[in-house]
Amino acid sequence: MKRQYKFKIKVATILGLTTLFAFANVARAEDRTSVLGNSSVLWNLTPTQAKQADELIAAALQRAATSQIEIDGTRRQITGLFLEPSPDQKAILDIQNRQDAIKARRDEDLLQTNLTVRQLLSPEQRQWLGIPRAADVLSGIELSQAQLKKYRELMQPYLLATLTAAKQRANLELDQTILLQEMDLVHGCHAMSLDEPALIANQKQVSALDSGLARKRTQVEIELHNLLTETQRKQLASSAKIVLPDPVESKLQNESTTVFAPPEQVFKRVTLTNEQKDRYNSQMSKFMADLDQGKKLRDKLVAERNKLLNSPALDQSALVNNQDRINQIDEQRAVSKVTQIAKTRDVLTKEQRHDAYNRHHPKIWSDTGIDAEQDKKIMAIHMKIEESDREGQRKMGEITAEIRQLFFEPTSNDREIISAQKNFDRVEAETIHKQLECLFEGRAVLTEVQRVKLVQLMRAEN
Repeated sequence: MKRQYKFKIKVATILGLTTLFAFANVARAEDRTSVLGNSSVLWNLTPTQAKQADELIAAALQRAATSQIEIDGTRRQITGLFLEPSPDQKAILDIQNRQDAIKARRDEDLLQTNLTVRQLLSPEQRQWLGIPRAADVLSGIELSQAQLKKYRELMQPYLLATLTAAKQRANLELDQTILLQEMDLVHGCHAMSLDEPALIANQKQVSALDSGLARKRTQVEIELHNLLTETQRKQLASSAKIVLPDPVESKLQNESTTVFAPPEQVFKRVTLTNEQKDRYNSQMSKFMADLDQGKKLRDKLVAERNKLLNSPALDQSALVNNQDRINQIDEQRAVSKVTQIAKTRDVLTKEQRHDAYNRHHPKIWSDTGIDAEQDKKIMAIHMKIEESDREGQRKMGEITAEIRQLFFEPTSNDREIISAQKNFDRVEAETIHKQLECLFEGRAVLTEVQRVKLVQLMRAEN
């Protein structure tokens, strides 16, 4: 039975600025609350344990849904107060404090439920937390008890390696986001041109991390192959197979469906000439053709890899060489993607880049009649919001990784996990309050007439 328990997070837009009134990273928040609601984690429950776990988690999610209704109500109240020329700061902060308390209570309840479910497990079952079922990885092969023990010993360090890599990858991707969103306060907009060498260097670090994990996966697969008896290996030639998920493949599949978009959708704030549209389309057509060619070669190598891996007589050297070739293609694909981002900006003029990438300075602000000095102050405030958000995301991501790792450690202490959760909620609340302070500061930059105009424009947009 597949169990996925996820909690959706919303983003509120107020005052013409996008500000998070929830977790800074949806995926991480969902991972945290559903860490024990994953079929690969709870696959070895007894029927009694499964019934107890289902009842506990279903009840907790019902309580969480009630809390979410309360949270949504506080968000609407805050948004309503910001739709006044001079928002009542004390009232907003009081409501935000109430929202923080509701979210902390909800998170504590969800976490405690997960801990309670974990306590249902026997010491032996805890040893399998997070480890995929052997019958799924070694499909069609029945392992002996001695083989199962060895299988677990092989998979436990690989599980920890994937968790560590996920944490490192998240930090590198945040660094990449910073490079893409770097702001130029002199011009009051995002950087007119990207630091392409830094962007490529960052992507190569991400690719090196992915390649390292792929090599670990290959080594585990070789060890799994060696674990099998001669009779079991012969089964690989027919119905059985080794299936250890590729951590990179799903990311590439997602990218292939989202990379290309028409120029009108990419550059929503600017009007392109026909020549610019043709240039963009030509760039993207070549880029997509190169990606498609790379994908075909990768698919061919993956097919060869599967054939090598599921051969009764494994050629280990050939399998490692095959994986290295796949890693090279993956790195080329990733570097090509970030290089294309830089090329895409080259389609625009300097003025168009200002309009296209300056996402923190919506036209609504200019329409209030701000002067150059006000513009500069507002951009400085936006920079503070950006930095606060990035700092909060990084901290919350690290704490989430810590919580996941503690959950999967059979002997970890519940108090450590609860303490990490409270730290997460504290960082989240601090990040939101810092952003609220910036919003108040931004409103104070405007004159009374401009504040009235801003609210009129905001109400018209809503």
